[in-house]
Amino acid sequence: MTHTLRTTAKRWALKLCFSLPIFLSLFAASLYLYIAPDTAERRPIGLIGLIFFPIIFLADSLPLLRNKLILDDQTISGRINKDRFSLRWLDVIAVWDSTTQNQPCLNLGARDQGVTIPLKFFDEKLLRELIRLQVAPEAFEKDAIKRLPGYYVRDAANERVIGQADESHRAGAKLIKGLGWVCGLFFLILAVWSWLDGAGKVSLFFLVFVALSAYLILATGSTEMNKDYITYITPLGVYRIGWDEVTEIETDASGGSLVLIGKNKRLSLPGPAYWSGKDKERMLRFFTAQVETRGVEVKQTQKAMWRLNKNTKIKSKSL
Repeated sequence: MTHTLRTTAKRWALKLCFSLPIFLSLFAASLYLYIAPDTAERRPIGLIGLIFFPIIFLADSLPLLRNKLILDDQTISGRINKDRFSLRWLDVIAVWDSTTQNQPCLNLGARDQGVTIPLKFFDEKLLRELIRLQVAPEAFEKDAIKRLPGYYVRDAANERVIGQADESHRAGAKLIKGLGWVCGLFFLILAVWSWLDGAGKVSLFFLVFVALSAYLILATGSTEMNKDYITYITPLGVYRIGWDEVTEIETDASGGSLVLIGKNKRLSLPGPAYWSGKDKERMLRFFTAQVETRGVEVKQTQKAMWRLNKNTKIKSKSL
């Protein structure tokens, strides 16, 4: 029996929620420039926009249209972004989870090839069930990956990355703080304007959003990682969890949130998608090496966006 998996409706909904409003705004502006009688001299600009923006939108959405997995009794094949692949079930030696480019992935490894499947595109539960029906149980064992050729070369590379991290890697989250400042100032201006206009109740409504923006600024800080700890430093407090304590990691679909979970502990911080600073790339490589070396399970869940810190606050950074 053959099963075909394509991009899920949820992934399409997320894509449209973020991309479609921007596209429609730009398209509407271009349409106005093209048809409005008082903008005749700008009509060529409008025409360019009417042609250019739909092309950009389609090009941006094309990967979601092309992504496809075909699973039958003999092989798993398909296309992910620009890459086509085909892998026989009998050749699969190991199946394991990983994080690639900030996203949870499912990997199938054989002796001479392998495939990495981004879980954000497909029905994860169904995909795992179909693979388990075809692949030998020993391929799902934790140490199955060690039977792959070249495993110890990659493992040694990860150990080298961890061993060379004599100092902490540090990354900020400038985009989140910048968003907080922009929103805070915008709603503050509206609040003052409403107050001067005599609309006191409306002014209080806008002040609520000013307070939320202020909390966003104060709750956003920098992330530090070294061989032993992950530390999140904000004006409201310092939070820390040890690598040895981390049993699993949660991330949202966009990679914007990261939650490190231990026994009765939880550390929530901005994900790699929002990291900034000169150490960003090195810290991402170090983070990936730690996760792969320790075999920490990475789960994708939207709950990661709303997780709060638990039992990880410390008195000072030096502790």
